[in-house]
Amino acid sequence: MKILICSLQVTTGASKGHLHPAIEMGLELIRRGHHVVLLPLPSSCSDDDKKQLERCGIATIDPPALPDGLPLPPQELGRLAKQDETAAIAYQSFLVSPLLYQFDRVVDIFKQFQPDIVVYDLLVYAAPLAARRLGIPDIGFCAGLKLIAPLKFTRIYEEIAEKLQPEINQFLKYTGLNADFHQLELLSRSHQMVFTPREFITNDANLPRDTVLTGSLPISKPRCEDNNNLPDKPFILLCFGSVLDPANYLDLTNIIIDNAKHLHLTVMMTTKFPELFNQFDHVTTAEYLPLPQLMTNAAIFIHHGGANTFSESLSLGIPQLLIPLTTDQPIQAEYLKQSGAGIAIYPHEFNSDNCMQAFKSLLDHQNPLHHKRCAIQKIFSESHGERTACDLIEQAAKR
Repeated sequence: MKILICSLQVTTGASKGHLHPAIEMGLELIRRGHHVVLLPLPSSCSDDDKKQLERCGIATIDPPALPDGLPLPPQELGRLAKQDETAAIAYQSFLVSPLLYQFDRVVDIFKQFQPDIVVYDLLVYAAPLAARRLGIPDIGFCAGLKLIAPLKFTRIYEEIAEKLQPEINQFLKYTGLNADFHQLELLSRSHQMVFTPREFITNDANLPRDTVLTGSLPISKPRCEDNNNLPDKPFILLCFGSVLDPANYLDLTNIIIDNAKHLHLTVMMTTKFPELFNQFDHVTTAEYLPLPQLMTNAAIFIHHGGANTFSESLSLGIPQLLIPLTTDQPIQAEYLKQSGAGIAIYPHEFNSDNCMQAFKSLLDHQNPLHHKRCAIQKIFSESHGERTACDLIEQAAKR
């Protein structure tokens, strides 16, 4: 079968959490003998992303060109996403505004490739709409947990969706197509896949129709780049994702750096602004780090609660401190709190005292949270979500 996977790329190289689920499904589909191609939308993959996809044997198609300024650059997106009242502007720039420029060209790409099914990130609108224009089956996946989150955590998405809906409706009228949405996600005509084990979810009352909890995805070696420069003493790994940066949250980052020094821990962090941290002898920086390998060697992993990072941390059984910074990240924070497998502290509550207490709890392997962490790791690592997901893809293509 020819399978086209459409992955969200908010801006070039700024959507690892959306790309990695697409890669894991692609690897399993290739193992099953299918021909898999990835189309990133609305932006292209970075050179590093393309090398990663090449290692995995997944070919790519470049997305249709966009005018300058679309989508907004990562730093601007990060700034807008920090405030609820401006978050809609960020989402509009990569969800809705590119549609008029890309839709017809995406239809042409589908005509040329002639996929048997389109597998799409629920935040990529052009892909399912183009598939429906051409009568191609589609199936969607959610890179996070928004589809299953309690309503109290999704109000921000309802507000954003309400602001974007007039422009979306105008586009649907232009194309003559119909679409059902759950907040910001464009629902599939087949299934929505969420990559988490059912045993981990305590309440699924908010599930939209035809949503399947597949189980978590693996961390396949072909997509993981080795890092041979591990610190020679215990270290904290700090990453706030592809868009957000520790440099934008210096009030939090400086507390982490200071407490790490008191505990004689090195800090490894991803940042695009290394010059801000050159004065610290115990801090090393890089624009990108291969997280899975480093996670397994870290004494503590501190992150923002991106859904992919969150799931990988649980699958690897890493002592984690989650600081939810924006949008869907409080959802992951609440699930972590409920599981008891790690520590979550909201930014407005974060201070030197509770940071130090969190560090000591995570370093103390007699603490009860480590028993929970190991139990959750077993559930995640044995759930084999890639198999369930690819079974659903094959079934949807046949129908």
